[in-house]
Amino acid sequence: MSWLRRLTGLIRRKAAAAAAEDSVPSSRSPESGIRRKMAGTEVVIREITVPPGDKRFAEQRALEALYTKQRPVLEERFKQAGVDVFVADYALARAQDSSFSYCVWNEGDATLLPETEFVILTGVGSKTVDYWETIVPWKVLLELTGDRCLAREPDLIPVRWRTLAWPDREMLQSLRARAARF
Repeated sequence: MSWLRRLTGLIRRKAAAAAAEDSVPSSRSPESGIRRKMAGTEVVIREITVPPGDKRFAEQRALEALYTKQRPVLEERFKQAGVDVFVADYALARAQDSSFSYCVWNEGDATLLPETEFVILTGVGSKTVDYWETIVPWKVLLELTGDRCLAREPDLIPVRWRTLAWPDREMLQSLRARAARF
């Protein structure tokens, strides 16, 4: 458990640094950003400043920084090994005055997913639907797909999960039924 204490300490230090960094007023307009529809809800993805006293968001920003630093190291490792794996981003978004972390899992891609609050499953549908996406809480994804679709990568901090198989039709129906509603 010493690695957990070290990680917690690192996250706290990064959170404090991020909070101090973000306390400087931003010249960006709070309305600017990338607008994207996710499961029928418009979400604005932009640089978000940490509101004073928002420890949870400061920790999310610190985790984002750790995953961002981890990604190129893993990509290089897989490139040298000749393994084709997509290393997904840990991203933050804001919807209805709250922030959340998410990652994207594309159908057909071998992926290393960061452990986020939500996962956006995207894929190619049937002949009547060209493209679809479903946003599910991480805990629901693990509960419904278990070790059939995901395996925790050993020795990675922050934690990542390797995709083993795309959820089957039954799992996808269950995931869609429990999709996040923003």
